[in-house]
Amino acid sequence: MKIFISYARVDKPYCVQIVNTLDVHQVWYDQRLYAGQQWWKEILRRLDWCEGFVYLLSPDSVQSEYCRREFELAESLGRQIIPILIVPNTPIPTWLANFHYIDLTGGLSVTNVTELLNSVYVAEQRTRIHSLNVPQIISSDQMQPPVISNSKIVGQAAAAMQNGQYDHAVFLLRQAKEAGFQSQFINIDDLLKVAEADLEHQTKLREAEREYRPISDLVRHECTRELGCQSFKKFRQVYPDYDPDGIASICGFAMQRDPVKNFTSGNGHSNGHGVTIPEEPRTDDDRSGRVLKVDPHVIKLNSGQKASESQQAIAIASLPLLEFIDVPAGMVRLDAYAESSPHVERDGQYVKAFRMTKFPITNRQYQTFIQDPEGYANEVWWRFSPQAVAWRTANPKPKPSQFKGDDRPRETVNWFDAMAFCSWLGKRLEKRITLPTVAQFQRAVQGHDSRVFPWGMDFKRDCCNTRESGIKMTTAVDYYTAGISPYGIYDLAGNVWEWCLDLSEESVDAPEGHVIRKRAVIGGSHVSPYERSQINFNYYLDPVTVYASIGFRAIESVD
Repeated sequence: MKIFISYARVDKPYCVQIVNTLDVHQVWYDQRLYAGQQWWKEILRRLDWCEGFVYLLSPDSVQSEYCRREFELAESLGRQIIPILIVPNTPIPTWLANFHYIDLTGGLSVTNVTELLNSVYVAEQRTRIHSLNVPQIISSDQMQPPVISNSKIVGQAAAAMQNGQYDHAVFLLRQAKEAGFQSQFINIDDLLKVAEADLEHQTKLREAEREYRPISDLVRHECTRELGCQSFKKFRQVYPDYDPDGIASICGFAMQRDPVKNFTSGNGHSNGHGVTIPEEPRTDDDRSGRVLKVDPHVIKLNSGQKASESQQAIAIASLPLLEFIDVPAGMVRLDAYAESSPHVERDGQYVKAFRMTKFPITNRQYQTFIQDPEGYANEVWWRFSPQAVAWRTANPKPKPSQFKGDDRPRETVNWFDAMAFCSWLGKRLEKRITLPTVAQFQRAVQGHDSRVFPWGMDFKRDCCNTRESGIKMTTAVDYYTAGISPYGIYDLAGNVWEWCLDLSEESVDAPEGHVIRKRAVIGGSHVSPYERSQINFNYYLDPVTVYASIGFRAIESVD
């Protein structure tokens, strides 16, 4: 059978696997080079050539204008349509609702490969029964590639990049270049390089996650753990630093530790010690429910105030989305939750009144800290502990955020960075600024009741950015208006985990005999299942942890 495969470029590695699976057939997929009119003519020629149309469904492909055009053309030509779901939680558009799709989100297995081959066989039989002896005609409108307004093409590409739709951004920018886009100030080649680099990274991350997930499932169950660990050993030869579930620690594999060297992991996330820290650990060692100690560091500087600082304070206070919300005093019950143990209730705790940032600290706000000559460059902000100073000395340059956009939460910061920012901000605003405790975070979420989400007791997918959203990246901090807390605070569930002051009893290895205690993160993230965004779930990490799903917010003490 002659098969045309339609896919988003970010899914190309999986597309190649499916092409190899269907090697007994004549399979064609376009290389997504976007070469203007000639490219579209080849698409039309291949759609006229094919007998079956395989549509690989992912969030990127169902939103892709050119993938939809390919589908519409194939349907109008009477080709056999075979949709294949390859990314979990992909929203199926209404125009595909009448087609039965094959679910390959769990990877290629004997069962679902058999289903795929059977579907192709059935489609082939239908083609023979209903032979294509009636010529189908492509209209003149259909012969034209997707229409793009040259006057808005760069803006559309920028918006696509902001939303993480790098495949579409590359498509738009290549079309702009093909059309001879000219600007005195914009270098289209430089913009295209950025979009292509982001697309390549996104592609590698998706490929790693697709291969990693079934291995993690094997390791999670004791009866298949040995096999899973063997598979993971092979996996990390290709993806040495991709381990969001902490399989390495479960399997007893040592990760390289280097207190000075910084390197970027296979999924673009880095750790100051060169160690991949599990973002969603499977063990119970670091669950909430252990005795906590709070170490509320607030730096007090002895240096005199400069005359210009009042102006600087005004400028910083007027930063977009930097707003503090009053949270009144009240009681909270610090509950503990772990997937492998029953719910445990803790004693109630009185929380004094405080003020919390309405949103997580954003890229724009953190960038102001970096650009301030007396901000990140000034080591004084890390002098709250010897360990923080040692880390800062070994890491003089800030790590860039993974997801761009002024209004996205700043991630790829460790606990030391977050504390340094709060100290700098407090000095600039002449206020006592620090990170929240878990109890303060819980108070901001619950108010005077026992809700587990900021909006209530039941999970709602349209209220927060967790794994269920299918976005798989951060969103603007003011996006989820339906998910605010009783006090009007945003993103207390999902988007990014947030650093807190709370200490665990457990320490981590540190050079020169120093003792470093793990710090709490809470709130869940864009890659966490919704259960972990509940207020009664938190865990602890080495304070040097740097990950693209961990950020922070600040509080101001008012007493």
